[in-house]
Amino acid sequence: MPGRVISSALAAVLLAAMPVGCSTESEMRGDPTGPPLDVSLSWSQHRVDEGSARANLRVVNHGGQDLPVTAIGVDSPGYGRYVEDHDSVVPPGQTIDLRMTLPEPVCDADPVPAYGIVRSGDRIAKERLDPQGQDFLKSLWRRRCNQLSVTNVADLSWDWGDYEAVGTGRRSYLPGALVVQRVPGTDTPLRVVGMQGSVLFRLEPQARPTLGPDDQRVEVPVRLRWGRCDAHAIGESSQTFLWKVDVKVGDAPPVRITTTVEDAAKAPLLGYLRDACS
Repeated sequence: MPGRVISSALAAVLLAAMPVGCSTESEMRGDPTGPPLDVSLSWSQHRVDEGSARANLRVVNHGGQDLPVTAIGVDSPGYGRYVEDHDSVVPPGQTIDLRMTLPEPVCDADPVPAYGIVRSGDRIAKERLDPQGQDFLKSLWRRRCNQLSVTNVADLSWDWGDYEAVGTGRRSYLPGALVVQRVPGTDTPLRVVGMQGSVLFRLEPQARPTLGPDDQRVEVPVRLRWGRCDAHAIGESSQTFLWKVDVKVGDAPPVRITTTVEDAAKAPLLGYLRDACS
């Protein structure tokens, strides 16, 4: 069962459609209204969300009362101005990460300076992110733009055939391939120059074929091996199937993107790990 590169394109399309319940641009334009919100803002992301468009606007409530949050957003040259409805409360003196989905980036614009947006009823605050938040949002923007530079040329997926291992125990490996399928209408050369698995899995590429201008598909042969077998690592792993791939597109320097496998492949791959570790 092939895998897939993590993509937020579908989420971006849905967000662009602005379904009922999302704040409109006109509602969020202009200066903050009502009494000022005493907040400071930053940015973060849970480890399980790495490689996706899901991230957190970190809100610190410096006021003396609960802050009901009804919408959050971002305003940045690298993302444009985007807000979405939200429903949570930030108690006085507390810091809470409010989860949202970032829109597709504008990759030919610098993402900073970036601002966070918080609405509480009829009060709206647009605050510049703190330096850490500026840096973090910029890293998210860069990762997504790197990913788009690859996926605009080719789709990447994992194929493990019938999941038949070669060898037994800790000397075994699972043969498979990273499939590189050209996007129709493109002719930019593309080459996978490296890959990295997770704590539980190691990836060993066996060749580095190039997707040439006239090629529609190439396969990078890979051996999947166990990484760690201790119960602590297996039980605590939060990025088991988030794997890195280094890709050179055209004459540009290589970029690192995050990939994952289809849900249907996870159980067989964990089955291989169990057998290899036994």
